[in-house]
Amino acid sequence: MMMMMQQAVIESKAVIRKKVDELIEMVEAGVRSEEAAHTMERSLYEQMFQLGHVLLGLYFELQGDGDLGATVPMADGRKVRRLEEPRTRCYLSVFGEHELKRYVYGSREGQRIESCLTGWLQ
Repeated sequence: MMMMMQQAVIESKAVIRKKVDELIEMVEAGVRSEEAAHTMERSLYEQMFQLGHVLLGLYFELQGDGDLGATVPMADGRKVRRLEEPRTRCYLSVFGEHELKRYVYGSREGQRIESCLTGWLQ
């Protein structure tokens, strides 16, 4: 699972770098063609919006999937176990929707989730 996450991060970074290069090329082309500032601004806004979505996706990828091992100790001394399958949660941002998969911990399937690594989603 870690290798898949690392590959996803590498791919996301490559997409981001490519998009930034494309933005620079777009600005340079706009100068060469004497494009009006308001037209350039609109184009930049649209591209930056798309870039924001990719960057936020990278943020989520770097946060990880919440897998802290087979069990996690709770503050009251109990240990809860990682449930079998990761849970899916949709996160709607100003840049669009992201589907997040994360592992959660509890006593057993169907019971209350005791712990999950999502403090950064507040």
